[in-house]
Amino acid sequence: MSNPDDILRNKLQEGDINAFKSLFETYYSHLIAYGMSMTQNMEVSRGLVQDVFLKLWENRSKTIIRGSIKAYLFTAINNQALNWLRHEKVKRAYENTMLKDVLTGVELPSIMNPFLAEAIKKAIDDLPEKALQVFTLTQLEGLSQKETARTLGISVKTVENHLARSRKILQKRLRKYR
Repeated sequence: MSNPDDILRNKLQEGDINAFKSLFETYYSHLIAYGMSMTQNMEVSRGLVQDVFLKLWENRSKTIIRGSIKAYLFTAINNQALNWLRHEKVKRAYENTMLKDVLTGVELPSIMNPFLAEAIKKAIDDLPEKALQVFTLTQLEGLSQKETARTLGISVKTVENHLARSRKILQKRLRKYR
């Protein structure tokens, strides 16, 4: 008697859409929840899970699944989420670097439109009090989020939330200068 995973794997490799549909229906919500636990973002998690299933279907004839299909799918989501998190970290570091370049340094106003420099200063000054404190410590004074949290007596998550809020406010107010 064959293992149910073996039967499902064989049917999937043969292009059996019902086998794929069964696999999707069985694991989709569990994989979304697992992706959410890593990314903290439902839309991203859904996209990652859809990507895993799409790749599985597109490469069904060449994909070799050793062990259980469940383990394969959860490992695939884990890898996708880790890749997304690495990409987000690099993206945030780049955005922070670009923001620091714009917001610090005496030489920049001479090469920057003076209206833009003034708009940036005003937009920062108009941030809500806590958001301004967090933004100043992390972006202008170079403290880490952990150091900022300790300095202000708040959690790192609160620091992250204030930074995200600040970025949204600044992006909205400075959008017309792009």
